[in-house]
Amino acid sequence: MDKRSAEYVNIQKYNLVLFEAGRSKVIEGIIHRYRPGGQALDVGSGPGWFTKMLIENGWSVTAIDGEPAHEAQLKQWNANVRIGDARDIVPNMEAGQFDLILALEIVEHMEVASAKAFLQNLGKLLSPAGVLLVSTPNRMSPLGLKDYYFRELLLRGERWTAWHPNHVHVYSTCELKRMLKECGYAVERITGYWYDFMSFLKVPFSSSAVFPFNHFGFNIVLECKLPQIP
Repeated sequence: MDKRSAEYVNIQKYNLVLFEAGRSKVIEGIIHRYRPGGQALDVGSGPGWFTKMLIENGWSVTAIDGEPAHEAQLKQWNANVRIGDARDIVPNMEAGQFDLILALEIVEHMEVASAKAFLQNLGKLLSPAGVLLVSTPNRMSPLGLKDYYFRELLLRGERWTAWHPNHVHVYSTCELKRMLKECGYAVERITGYWYDFMSFLKVPFSSSAVFPFNHFGFNIVLECKLPQIP
């Protein structure tokens, strides 16, 4: 377990991290728009911040996480817990069983081809009207435009990892939208989280689902569904 993950083993400290506190409020607001009571999958759940919130709101939750230290805490919330690499677990799960799937802050930790296969496999687990939520840092944010496009590419500086050294590939909004569509999803809504730490562009809101502001948040949340067959 890396140092940053260790900080979140105690779930009570999660909300003390300003970035995570703001991001979680944005995601919770999105989740609350969907009627509870169905089956939810929290992939890469960590110690269970969103798992706990889902269960308290009436969802039955399966949580997948790669860190064994999180298992006991996840079971406190009465979640069905699977410990291991989600890329190995997901393909062997029953198809069509989940009404809501959370894949939050995951795809940036994989090579692009691996992330694409992972998203395709998640689609097989969605019920016909199910919703997939994907969140990730955004290369099109003001911070990304400055540190990736200007500092890394133009000035040949150090690689921009969006604050985390374990990030393999940081997506732009347009790149992730395109990949989700190639995986068979219809992207129905994008919300940008405008966390402005060290940003050279200040805005009078913390999040927006309105174009073009939603495409330029430091973190983006995409709500996806499978196209309905007439």
